[in-house]
Amino acid sequence: MDTYNTLINYIEFYFARPHKQVQSFGEGFYDDAMNFYTDEIGGMYVVLTDVQHLQNSISQYNLRCYFIDILKNDNVNQREVISDQLQISRDFVNWLRNDKTGGAQHLNLLNDPTAFPVRSLFLDYTAGVYIDCAIEVETEMTNCVIPFEGYSNPAFNDPTYVNITG
Repeated sequence: MDTYNTLINYIEFYFARPHKQVQSFGEGFYDDAMNFYTDEIGGMYVVLTDVQHLQNSISQYNLRCYFIDILKNDNVNQREVISDQLQISRDFVNWLRNDKTGGAQHLNLLNDPTAFPVRSLFLDYTAGVYIDCAIEVETEMTNCVIPFEGYSNPAFNDPTYVNITG
C-alpha cells in the first residue's frame, strides 16, 4: 500500500460497502461532509487529519471517522441510532485489528479509539459517533519511486564519480 487513495479504497471496498448497516461511504474535508449527508441516508465519512512519514517505509495516517444516521423528527429513535453507530464504529475497529486475510491485512491500528457521540453535526436530525484512528501502513520510501524526469544521479552512472563531503 503506498497512497492515501489506496487506504481509502481499502476502507470503502473491504469494510463500508460489505457492512450491512453502512448505507453510504464518503471521504473528504470536514467542510465537505454536508454535501455527503442527505436528509434520507446516513453512513460513514472519513476525514484525513494528518499524516506522519516515519522511518522504515512506514506512514501513519490519522483519520477522523464519522458514523452518522438520520433521526426521526421527534428524536424517538435517538437511542437506537447512537447504539447502531457505536456498534458500527466498534466493527470498524475490530476489522482494523483482526482482519488479516481481507482488506485490512496491510493496516495496523496504533491506538484505542474512543467514540464521541454527536448530534446535528452535519445536518439537523442526525446523530452518531466519531472516532479518531491512527493507522500505520507500509509505503515505498526510496529514491526509486520518486518520479524524476531527465535526472540521473552521477553516483549510479559514472564509475569514476567520487562523493566528497565536508
